Amino acid sequence: MTIQVFSNNAKSTLASAITNTQTTITVAPGTGSLFPNPSSGQQFKVTLISATSSTVYEICNCTARSTDTLTVIRGQEGTTAQPFALNDIVGHFDTAAVMTDLLQTEQLQSGTYLSATAGGTANALTITLPSNLTSVPNGMNITVISTYANSGAATLTVTLGSTTLTAVNIVKGNNQSLVGGEIPATGYPMSLTYSSVYGVWLLNNPATPSNITQNGYTRLSNGLILQWGIATTTGGGNETIISLPIAWTSSFLSGSATYVAGSVPSGGSLGIAASSSALTQIEIQNTAGTTSSTFGVYWTALGF
Repeated sequence: MTIQVFSNNAKSTLASAITNTQTTITVAPGTGSLFPNPSSGQQFKVTLISATSSTVYEICNCTARSTDTLTVIRGQEGTTAQPFALNDIVGHFDTAAVMTDLLQTEQLQSGTYLSATAGGTANALTITLPSNLTSVPNGMNITVISTYANSGAATLTVTLGSTTLTAVNIVKGNNQSLVGGEIPATGYPMSLTYSSVYGVWLLNNPATPSNITQNGYTRLSNGLILQWGIATTTGGGNETIISLPIAWTSSFLSGSATYVAGSVPSGGSLGIAASSSALTQIEIQNTAGTTSSTFGVYWTALGF
């Protein structure tokens, strides 16, 4: 990444003629201080102009200055390196490339450089950003407008200008992989921050997938899934199998059950546990009544 540096009214003349391949030029004695003094990763524009014909000119990038001597990269911005004579003009002027790189209010407000609509697929997103960078800096924040809802773990491939980078995982809080539904629909504005420490794009605003119905679930931001429902159970110590609204990704953790009002027995208890189909079902044991008795129960289960 190269940063432009500037100074005001920097103009001089060549202290000696230069060839079309020369990469150091010397300006008139004592005038070098008019020009910027770039450090590593910086440069400024130098325009060479014939003193006898203003249509003969060349734009250079100056990467270093030592007193009155400038180190330059010749023939920039579509111009051609050519010889210049003693006393030809050396100026630090605005150029089209410099002005194009300046951020304008409209570009800032419309997110020209830090937002894009996603291409690719639901779980392998791609974007292109106008940039001279060749890598993503740590802490870079961007907005990506989704084209699809994700159905599982997702990646983002970023192209900076003409440089296409390697696909990087998109994660949510605590560096957790996406599982599906965090990007809920087309047009969702994803706020993403790049971490070079973890090598990921952090999704700052993951949606919380849920189904708020009588038998439903919600995915919590920490990766846990809370599920609930109502069921009819048989008593006498029987176990009733309940199909979950959504399968666990890894494991059932805990649960509870309580009798529905109007269905409360005088004795007995309810227990809840994982069934043999541990990812898709739970079982409720009801010790009240007899094996021919039925009781309505509300249940909740927590897992991930």
